[in-house]
Amino acid sequence: MGKAFAALSEEQKQNFENRLKELGLDRSHVISELRTGATAGPTYLSSHPGTPSQIPPQMITIDNLDKLKRLGGIPDQRYALGEIEDHHEIPPPWPEEKNLLKIENLTPEDKRNIRQAFIAQIYGNSKKTQSYEKVIEKCHFPVQVAAFAAEDVVVDADHPLILKGPTHVYNFGTVTIKPGGQIRFEADLEMTVQKMIKE
Repeated sequence: MGKAFAALSEEQKQNFENRLKELGLDRSHVISELRTGATAGPTYLSSHPGTPSQIPPQMITIDNLDKLKRLGGIPDQRYALGEIEDHHEIPPPWPEEKNLLKIENLTPEDKRNIRQAFIAQIYGNSKKTQSYEKVIEKCHFPVQVAAFAAEDVVVDADHPLILKGPTHVYNFGTVTIKPGGQIRFEADLEMTVQKMIKE
């Protein structure tokens, strides 16, 4: 067990374990410590072909919008409480009769609207694009998401941690950023951290 992880409260440790379970991962997918300074140059966590990932991605299959929103999106409640303002373009309501069309019979405009609604469903207030739920699942699911898990992550100066997409979820117990350390986000991602430490 990682040293910083061992010092977490029992509740924080349980939250980490619950997130693992929610992602469909088990303890065999968790590394105890990732230190960016342990290797030359930047450290990547990635599912991109040709990008060397310090932790192998665990690919999980998600077969519906609700689960994708829960694992990697922004909860509707944050919009309802006014914590976040709506910032996604909302396409016009989707005609229910178009749900019967084959994907190849959709117009380019239909496909643009579906894609925009998909983004708004995950990262916006999904209640505003509910009419699109069936067609989004028809066109875009199932989806593959890369998952990574580590008890302790230490980010050293001159050795940035680069999280490189397309769609990722990260479950970390602790993240310690040393003076001059950097994390660069190059992905659509959800990162869960029980304790963030900046030295």
